[in-house]
Amino acid sequence: MKFNFIVPSILAAGLLAGGLAFTGASQAQSTKSDEATVNVAQASAQAVSKKRRSLMKSQSKARKALRKAAKKGSIGPGDVAKAEKIAAVWKQLSGVWPKGSGSDMVKGRAKPAIWQKMGDFNKRLAKAQKASAAGPKAMKAMGCGGCHKAFRGPKPK
Repeated sequence: MKFNFIVPSILAAGLLAGGLAFTGASQAQSTKSDEATVNVAQASAQAVSKKRRSLMKSQSKARKALRKAAKKGSIGPGDVAKAEKIAAVWKQLSGVWPKGSGSDMVKGRAKPAIWQKMGDFNKRLAKAQKASAAGPKAMKAMGCGGCHKAFRGPKPK
């Protein structure tokens, strides 16, 4: 009689232990899956941030050259091409600020205020896009400080 009682008990204990081990493996798999999701999101945020910085730098160089030409009073055909490049970059910039691509995911200068005040940010972006599309002489109206003071932080260390 003892044998009949012990065997089922051992089997039950084994199944319970196996179930716990399986649950633990499932939880470990879930944690790995969550980590992979975070890593993919972070990689995506880094790619968007890199694209954003690249676009901002490219238009910044062109703007500096235009400002210099405007001060001299000699805006030529090459400057018109630079202005067109800036306008094209500004059109692309509106798509590189998705949620989850901020300083909480990547090192960068973008302040959380961009995503907290997206409406205000988009209005300023639209204003800059409009000014950039108006040509080289209108570039003066497109000041960077309006956005950079509110939405750009110091260089990361």
